Amino acid sequence: MVDDYVQANARGLPATRRAIALGGELAEVVEALPGQFLSWQVFVIRAESVYHLSLFPAAPARPQVDSDVQAAWEAVSTLLTLVGR
Repeated sequence: MVDDYVQANARGLPATRRAIALGGELAEVVEALPGQFLSWQVFVIRAESVYHLSLFPAAPARPQVDSDVQAAWEAVSTLLTLVGR
C-alpha cells in the first residue's frame, strides 16, 4: 500500500520514509513528496483498514507556518486513538 502510494506520487524523486508508533499502532511516515507544497503522509495499516493522514505544508516549504504544522502534528500524534477491531 505505502510502496504503491510513493511510486504513484514521488514522480521519480526520492522520498524519506520512517516508521513511528501512532495510536498504539505501527505507522509509516512518508516525507518530501512533491506537490504544490512538501507534505507528510502518514499511513497506519490495522487489520483490513488503512488510515491515511496528510499534513501540509511540511517544512521547509513554508517556514512561516512551521510552528502551526508542528502543533497540529503534536496534537494528532499524541491524541489519536484507534478503536475497534
